[in-house]
Amino acid sequence: MLAMGGGVHGGLFGTAASLSPDSQNTTLENNGNDVKYETDFRSVYARVIDNWLGGDSVAILGGNFRSSALAFV
Repeated sequence: MLAMGGGVHGGLFGTAASLSPDSQNTTLENNGNDVKYETDFRSVYARVIDNWLGGDSVAILGGNFRSSALAFV
């Protein structure tokens, strides 16, 4: 995901997945056919709703997807 704007704290969040087909690679699932996601998109939406739009992400998203690890806004 990409976020731009004056209130955005720049930087990279998360890590790059290893695409090595090794069976011991924990970043791949489904026999190496899919990359596991690291950040739930709903946690990004929650951060934007709460910290930029001034809404209540729990009410809007139907659950608490807030993550303190995402401090980009």
